[in-house]
Amino acid sequence: MSLDHLPVSPLRRPASFNFATHIVDHWAKANPSQNALHWVSQDLKTERKLTYADVSTSSHRIATLLHTLGLRPGDVLIVILPRIPAWWELATACLRSGIILCPCTTLLVEKDIEYRLNISNAAAFVGDEVAVAKCLKITQRSACPSLRTVIQINASPDQKTAQPTTVPPAVYDFTSYLSRVPQTATFQVPKSVTPTSPALCFFTSGTTGPPKIVLHTQTSYPLAHALTGAYWLRLTPTKDSVYWNLSEQGVRIPPLYDPVINPL
Repeated sequence: MSLDHLPVSPLRRPASFNFATHIVDHWAKANPSQNALHWVSQDLKTERKLTYADVSTSSHRIATLLHTLGLRPGDVLIVILPRIPAWWELATACLRSGIILCPCTTLLVEKDIEYRLNISNAAAFVGDEVAVAKCLKITQRSACPSLRTVIQINASPDQKTAQPTTVPPAVYDFTSYLSRVPQTATFQVPKSVTPTSPALCFFTSGTTGPPKIVLHTQTSYPLAHALTGAYWLRLTPTKDSVYWNLSEQGVRIPPLYDPVINPL
């Protein structure tokens, strides 16, 4: 299978690349009705289909919201959420804005979260009600001096049927604040964000010592998935092709191409 058609290929380093603009926005314009995400809840009672246009619009709005809350390119944002559509929308917004996304598993306990907040010097924390409660127990002890912003997202993507949740003081209610951002809001990728800018950081499992940070740039992670998608998953750009993802986002599994092992 040739990689020549891929926007990001190990055969060449792009002079300019941002996943939010070159992939999501591209398909939002080229084929707005094309599904980007087909999501089904674990209890099989809720189903959502998001097109590339949907994800593009929401990521522009979320990037605008994050900027309004004082987050800037290079800031680290730790996210602990179950597998809900908002996770992918938030991730795309972070890539668009240059905020470094650090996904962590929902299995973490307070001491694990505290360790990751301090090692990464995280400026923001985004989680559901359970994760935010853990985070607040840490910040009440002033144990994470770099943390400036805490955002809570409802764990249910269906706002009509979701049970109302209480958002603690000094925590931003994601749904409420996002509702103030116009549907037509746009966010330009900052000029300081380049293909080699840091974009994602993961923590290793910590099985042989304290967890360590693995940093990916704006191109290294898409480059890795260009390889895994083409050769491992055998993905093809056909209309009815669906990739079923079962893994949790906060668990790092090294792709076939790992810039830490084989840097460009």
